[in-house]
Amino acid sequence: MKGRIYQDLPGIFGGSTSKAISLYRKSLESDPDCITTHLWLGEAYADARKYDLARKELEWVVAAKPRPGHEKEDGDDQKEAAEKLKSLKK
Repeated sequence: MKGRIYQDLPGIFGGSTSKAISLYRKSLESDPDCITTHLWLGEAYADARKYDLARKELEWVVAAKPRPGHEKEDGDDQKEAAEKLKSLKK
């Protein structure tokens, strides 16, 4: 969640896409199958104009198998990732 705060805050208030990316990557070290974190990392990469990395993360989200007990939220994240993939620059 801390990464999401850095990602959503404007820079003038301490927001930082690079800090968000770092925190998401660290989070994935301990929970590599968290679809939401991969989605947020993909969004942060897109914000940083690292489109190849964003596409890789978002494609991972779309292809991932929903986690038991998290089917609804993971499914929602997969739909969001599919939409974001369509909007990424080639």
